[in-house]
Amino acid sequence: MFKDKTVYELKTICMMYDVEYPTGAKKADILKAIESSGITIDQYENDLESQVSSTDAVEEVKEEVVVIEKESVKTTKQDFTLLKMIHPRGALNVGNGVIFTIDQPYKSMPKEKANDILARAKDEVREATPEEVAGFYGVKL
Repeated sequence: MFKDKTVYELKTICMMYDVEYPTGAKKADILKAIESSGITIDQYENDLESQVSSTDAVEEVKEEVVVIEKESVKTTKQDFTLLKMIHPRGALNVGNGVIFTIDQPYKSMPKEKANDILARAKDEVREATPEEVAGFYGVKL
């Protein structure tokens, strides 16, 4: 019986048999359109089986997997330098996005960047030792 079908299924049946139904039609209206076209449930089930059969199943296609080997990543060790603000002050902006403060007077940065900062801010910043930093932050070496 078509009454057991959902509205979506009924609309699909109408499209399958080119049955016209009003736009925004309710289930009862769609059922009337199907019945008036003379389509039976047996006819629908036979047509549905003929359209979708087990032979239509997609055969598995096995593709050969190709593994592309990439070069190993080369890592480089980057030397870091500790810098210390010489004179205590609220903040010292030495450029390159580096700001020293009273709470953080020490900064660790790549050697190239540290050399650039040391060249520009000679009397404001100096190289610090790991012992100084450990003592300031209370870390035992």
